[in-house]
Amino acid sequence: RAGQGELSLILRLPLDAGPALVSAGGDGGADAVSLGPPRGTLLNAAGERVSGRLYGPALFPLALGAVEKLSGLGIALIGSGGVYQPAEAESLLRAGASAVQVDVALWRSRWG
Repeated sequence: RAGQGELSLILRLPLDAGPALVSAGGDGGADAVSLGPPRGTLLNAAGERVSGRLYGPALFPLALGAVEKLSGLGIALIGSGGVYQPAEAESLLRAGASAVQVDVALWRSRWG
């Protein structure tokens, strides 16, 4: 019911979501699908496993590939992952994204 109000309903899916899952989001009433970074696991300095979302410039090729693969499904896509330069955002838009999400790059200092 909340998704039928005045606010847009945006479904967040991982970059590797398949076309069937993205289409189901649109069929389920989502106004857009936000393609987010995948999850991964690393070992910290103490040898313990730490899990969470992956970030960094290396994700951009995955983001661009996902947008290219899913852009013809008829649902608005918000591309994200590894976007650190304006040219990368422009590439996602040219590939079919309706919008681009930038997050980690906004937190980096320009001066160090």
